[in-house]
Amino acid sequence: MQKIPLLMAEEPENFDPESNPTLAMLQSLKYDDDEDPPETKADNYKVDGNYHFKYKRYQQAIIAYTEGIKQDCNDNELNAQLYNNRAAAHSYLGNSRSALNDSIEAKKLSPTYIKAYVRGATACTELGLYDEVVKWCDDESDNKKLKELKLKAVKNQKIDARNKRKQNQVLKKEEISIRNLMQAMKERGIILDGLKSYTDIDTMKLADIKALITPPDPMDSSAIPHLDEDMVIHWPMLFMYPEHRQTDFIRSANENYRFMDHLIVMFDNDEPLPWDKEKKYTLKRLEVYFEDKDTARLHLINLHQTLKEILIDKRFCVKHGVPSFILLAKGSTFKDYYLNK
Repeated sequence: MQKIPLLMAEEPENFDPESNPTLAMLQSLKYDDDEDPPETKADNYKVDGNYHFKYKRYQQAIIAYTEGIKQDCNDNELNAQLYNNRAAAHSYLGNSRSALNDSIEAKKLSPTYIKAYVRGATACTELGLYDEVVKWCDDESDNKKLKELKLKAVKNQKIDARNKRKQNQVLKKEEISIRNLMQAMKERGIILDGLKSYTDIDTMKLADIKALITPPDPMDSSAIPHLDEDMVIHWPMLFMYPEHRQTDFIRSANENYRFMDHLIVMFDNDEPLPWDKEKKYTLKRLEVYFEDKDTARLHLINLHQTLKEILIDKRFCVKHGVPSFILLAKGSTFKDYYLNK
């Protein structure tokens, strides 16, 4: 009997009007009568929407309720029900903002419609708008469900306020730390790319200051310079090997350590680097250079110099908070080519 339109116990969830014209015709009879007033048509659509909602066909329910609203009938209570029911369907689909908007319309049409208040407060809860939840609940404070929603919202307000205080404390601590770091760089006379004068720091936002010292992708953007308790700056550092198009990224390098100290850790073993097939890049053959910020000329570094001694050189510029250096192999033909190109 489920295959016979007149005897169907329930309507198929998704049917093709062309393959089942009889059912399509029976459906249309409810809405095609031009003599029916808008109120009757709107109510029929509400019934259809409720039917779809019952069987959890929320998208089809929304379509039915929307058609009911389009009838523009003069029954405000009916229109409020259509909006509120559509809000419920939206809520089940996770469309909390649409659910809130429909609840607002339902409340406007019927200011005493409790279900609209409950639905609006629920939507605000789903959106995390706890101040708005309290407002919805205060308008009809005698309802049990609204009391529950308000109690939950007040609890969440306190949690949000506590989390916001913690976040502000973290941000304040971070700002103090970064501004102290910038003061230490200023005292050393370190040149930062993108900063004309350290006096500009006083009026810059924290985000803009961080942008000056934050490595770009694909480097680790969390590895930024920091100042320790002994007022020593620790820098991320980039070593580039142009001959093989390889790089080494050091997350934190003490400014008082010599270049030799870092290189010993990286190269003082019998195993060559995977890409160094000719075994040229050994500790004895390494030469480290930095690029002149004005002339682009490469300057050879004394490996017994500290990182700090290089960074205060007026020819050096730190870009994105990462001091960068070029490593070449002494006596290689590539070194001669690279330095003379």
